[in-house]
Amino acid sequence: MNDYHLSTVTLGMGCFWSADALFGQLRGIVRTRVGYAEGTLDLPSNRQLGNHTFKERKACHRDGSL
Repeated sequence: MNDYHLSTVTLGMGCFWSADALFGQLRGIVRTRVGYAEGTLDLPSNRQLGNHTFKERKACHRDGSL
């Protein structure tokens, strides 16, 4: 995989685990990552994520040469 050909899109959505599995099956998607953004703490614990200030995010990396 050559990172030169990669493009990235970051999406905001509800529960990202189902979407992660679906996006990972699409042609050209070579990597997916999930995480949280827009929270008020730098390194929150799992329990602190439930305070709803954090938004779930998903990043998809697509190889445009495929």
